Parts: sequence; structure tokens; C-alpha cells
Amino acid sequence: MARTKDDSLKYYNQDTKDDDNLQYVEAMHGLNGYAVVHKLWKHIYGSPYGYFCPWDDFNKMLFCKNNGIQIDFLNDVINTCCQPGVEIFNSTILNEKKVLTSKGVQKRWLKIVKECGRTRCKIDVQYLLIPVKIQQEIQESAAAVLLTPSLQQQSATPVQFQSLESTQILNVKGNIKENEIKENQNGCVTPDPTQQIFLKQEKEKNTSEKGIPGAEKFTPPAWNEVDSYFFKSCKNFWDPLKSSTKARRFYDHYTSIGWKTEKGSKILHWQSRAEMWILEDVKREKEAVPREVNAQTQSAQQITAKKTLAQATFDGYLKGAIKLEGIPADLYTFLIDEEKIILASEEKVNLLQQANGDEVKAKKTAVANYFNSMQQKGNVKIF
Repeated sequence: MARTKDDSLKYYNQDTKDDDNLQYVEAMHGLNGYAVVHKLWKHIYGSPYGYFCPWDDFNKMLFCKNNGIQIDFLNDVINTCCQPGVEIFNSTILNEKKVLTSKGVQKRWLKIVKECGRTRCKIDVQYLLIPVKIQQEIQESAAAVLLTPSLQQQSATPVQFQSLESTQILNVKGNIKENEIKENQNGCVTPDPTQQIFLKQEKEKNTSEKGIPGAEKFTPPAWNEVDSYFFKSCKNFWDPLKSSTKARRFYDHYTSIGWKTEKGSKILHWQSRAEMWILEDVKREKEAVPREVNAQTQSAQQITAKKTLAQATFDGYLKGAIKLEGIPADLYTFLIDEEKIILASEEKVNLLQQANGDEVKAKKTAVANYFNSMQQKGNVKIF
């Protein structure tokens, strides 16, 4: 019986500094969302396919059960990972093939399997997201690593190491048998010193030919590019009008400073800056909501306290415990705001004349008159 093909990985490498897209997921969903992404990567690399995993309802439920999370939270995290500009996972492949994968996943998987000597591993064309040329380059570089010293010696054109000192050449020749390719427990190979020199020369050659990554000239984006990018990235946060307003602020800000950072360095990738801009705006809006709620709560508490004071003052006035002088003057403003006391301009002038120009006494008199009218009507409650 044929053995089932298994292209899974025993390990995968991870950078110590997270990219902006992973930081964005953490900002949206917290550390739980961050952990879900890493769990999904482990799930993909550990699957028999290595560079992808089936992702239907059955697999989702198993993943949730094994990791103790809710299906709604998992779907929210994956939707964020598939957003334009984030693209931790590819939304097209996910929707059409029900498969979870991405360019980054495929590049990392292909590099590791070739380093481990699995020369026949390839990505199925129906799931392929990276250019075929990149896949071939990785395979060719891996094949160079797997060349043994004996094969190099049998080659029609032997490798020349003109940069080696004579003592280094003797050391290499004297230890060919000892430094032949060794496999570690994970199935990876360790090239001998001659191979390391060969790879170093190839790397230097490629660098000189292709130039330094990221050194390309930056072209400022047009307004419609920025507006479209904000619309696609922010449809889960804001309506189109608000999204366009945010985009205009971003565009005007960086246009005014020549598309440079706060420290004066030139910006190479404006999309990353836009993501951080959006993230900060969303964070500010979320922080503003509790403050507004708190202000509303405080205002309601103040109104309740003033109503209680007004009722207590009215009760004391009915019992004769509180006279005109004991009425708080600020009750006048509160009862005016609550439309309990309604005075015409002439009435206000008359009250002020009766109080000999004493504004505080005039206000207290207005409140006392209101209490007297309530008493005549037989009311014992103001509110």
C-alpha cells in the first residue's frame, strides 16, 4: 500500500518584529486575535499539504473546539486577515476553493522544504499565489545547497575558490568526508564549507544584479488612489462619506509635508502609513465613546440631584420650615430650564423692581410664587 504524501513542516520560522498587518489584527481583536493567527499558521504548516489547509464549516468547528474559541470570533479574525492591505490570508482562494493560504505562507513553506532537501515538493497550480519564477529560483538555490563535494569534484567545470587562502583550501580538502552533508532531526541539511562559500558568492551576485530591496523610487499616490484605498479598508468601520473625509485628511497631511515621516525620512510604502492612520482614528473613536457615556451619566445624575433638592425645598416651604430667605437662588435657573417657571419679560422686570434691584431676592421670590401656585392647586409633587 502506497504511503500517503505528507508535505507538512515540523517547524516554521517567525520574525521577532511583527509586520504592520499582524499589528493591525492585534489592534482590532486583541491578543486573542493575535494568537488565532499564529494558531492558523501552525494549523496550515502542520497539515499534510503544508502550504494550505481545507477551510470549510467542518474544519472551522474542529479548529474552534481544539482552541476553545467561538466561531463568530474566528470568522471576524479571518475577515480582518483577508482585508485589502492586510492580506494575511487570500480571500479569493478562500471563497472559491474553501482553502486557507497566502503568498507569505507559500514562500515560507517552499523555502523550508527545499532547505530540508525535499526536492520534489511543489505548489499545485490551482492554489499558486506566488510567481512561477520565484518558485523556480527557490528550487534552484535549494539544489545548489544539496550539491555534495564529491559531485562538485566530478563536475566538468570544477568550482574555483580563488578568494580562499592556501591554509583554508587544505582544511577543506582534508575534511571533505567529515563535512559531507549531514541531516539533523528535522530532516534539514547542513552544507559543507565549500557550499557555504558558493552560496555566499551567489547571494552577492544576486544582490549586485537586483539592487537593494526597497530602494525603488517612491511616487506619491494620486487622490483617487488614496480615496479608493480608504473606502476598501474602512467599509467595516465608517460609511463611504466618512471614509472619504478621513482619506482627505490623510492625503492633505502627507502632501503638505512632502510624503515624509515625522523624522524627515522619505516614505516608501504609503499604504502602511494609511493603515496606521486608520488604526489610530478607530482607536480614538472607541476611546471617545466611554467619555461621552460618562458625561451623559454625570449630567443625568446632576439633574436627578437638582430635582431632589427642588422637591425637598418645596416640602419644607409647605410645612413652613423654609421661608423666602431659605430658598436656594439657583433653583430659579433649574426650574426655568425645566419649564416649571415661565415668566414674560414684564414679569421679570416687576419682580426685580419689587426686590429693589436685588437680583438674588427677585429669583427667590419667583420660586416662592411658583410654590404658592402649586400649593393652591393642591399639588404636593413638583415632578
